[in-house]
Amino acid sequence: LLEQVIRELHPLGLATDLFFPSAAYEAYKFGVPGLIFHGTSFFSLCRIACIRLYHLTPRYPLTPNCSLCLVIVIRNYELEPGYANYLLLHYSLQKKAWHIGPASLCNRCAEEKAKRGKVPNIDQYECMKWLDPKNLNSVVHIREIVKGLEMSKQEFIWVVKKEKNEQENEEIWLPCGSVGGFVTHYGWALEGVAAGLPVVTWPDCVKSEAMDKAVRQTMVGEKAGEMKCRTNSLGEMARKAVEEGGSSYND
Repeated sequence: LLEQVIRELHPLGLATDLFFPSAAYEAYKFGVPGLIFHGTSFFSLCRIACIRLYHLTPRYPLTPNCSLCLVIVIRNYELEPGYANYLLLHYSLQKKAWHIGPASLCNRCAEEKAKRGKVPNIDQYECMKWLDPKNLNSVVHIREIVKGLEMSKQEFIWVVKKEKNEQENEEIWLPCGSVGGFVTHYGWALEGVAAGLPVVTWPDCVKSEAMDKAVRQTMVGEKAGEMKCRTNSLGEMARKAVEEGGSSYND
């Protein structure tokens, strides 16, 4: 079907995401530039490249060769310089990869942020009013798993989607000084790095005791201070990357 569309419409280019890379490959066969939006990391791209380069799993059904396409990676170069250099070195003659992240640091004014996602059940300004008097780095931002958080005796915000197709508007809490950490899935780690905050992530299943321990380590104690220093450094690095003259801005 896609091949028929390309034949009939003769597009100037085709953009897709990493879950459908074969679309960009189909476009390439007809001389149409293919652009793949990659929201994870340079590391995962290098892993795919090595499997293909060294034939590590010959029977594994690999996706079409994405080195023939253009790639946009939503990361900043400084976060993965080794993997970024490896990828560009081995595929510099065949493709171009742009590192333009973190995207969460773009369009940061209040009006633009207010347009993201859906309207929450409670007024966002009431939530901000509740957050303002809290101590610096004292509030955990949370979406799920309440039992472990109650055991940790840390204050937290609970964000719940109203409907299945409703998106969370987590980024509105990122600039608030009282938010000291996030509890979320693996896919939101870069936004936490961009905010300069530690993140507690979980696999498919997790016990409340493990969540209790992870939250305590993130929010209180010597280890929490060390994590905060590191995430502050990573956050500053990410902000510089998207500012004028930074690696993501220039790319």
